[in-house]
Amino acid sequence: MRKASAFRGLSFCYQQIMPSAKKPPMYQIYVLSDPDGRIRYVGKTTKTDVRERLREHLLPYALCKRTHKNNWIKDLQVRGQAPVVHVFQIVNNGIELNAAERYWISYFRENEDPEFPLTNSTAGGDGMSNPSAETRA
Repeated sequence: MRKASAFRGLSFCYQQIMPSAKKPPMYQIYVLSDPDGRIRYVGKTTKTDVRERLREHLLPYALCKRTHKNNWIKDLQVRGQAPVVHVFQIVNNGIELNAAERYWISYFRENEDPEFPLTNSTAGGDGMSNPSAETRA
């Protein structure tokens, strides 16, 4: 009897530890769009829940930096709106993630509505390694 109850105790401890174990990354391309569906930003994340990445974009300290994306988000907030996040593509690893981000930013820039351009500051793939002309100005 004692062994069985001791085993159950260990099982309980194991179950308590496992939920906090780090989940493997998911390599995801996501888009932020206006509430009416116009894609305004392409991003990448390894977070398992892309909504967590959206929450990070909306944090006050994240919005302090003067960027086209932040200005767009603040404009939405003034109107009582918020960006909508969608997973756009899932890839296998970080190399594919960087390539996919560059591809989709390029694709949407070539096909964007001039009145509602993408707010990405770079060509993608590696953060600020290739800033756009607007960012450099």
